[in-house]
Amino acid sequence: MLMLSAMRLADWFIETKKTQQWLAEQVGVTQGRIAQIVRGDVPPLRLAAKIERATEQRVTVRDFLPSEESAA
Repeated sequence: MLMLSAMRLADWFIETKKTQQWLAEQVGVTQGRIAQIVRGDVPPLRLAAKIERATEQRVTVRDFLPSEESAA
């Protein structure tokens, strides 16, 4: 089972009190697309980079990659 940053992104929403709609507007996608990512969908690199910038590097591109433990 892959552990993806979706949990970190979900945690970021809780910690910052920001909404999925707010993030969607910042990165130029729909709220539904953000919801998919929160549920575990891996975004393309360009979108992951936008999320990293919008979250002030609290959720990074690297966070969306499979962990090394699960890749073994």
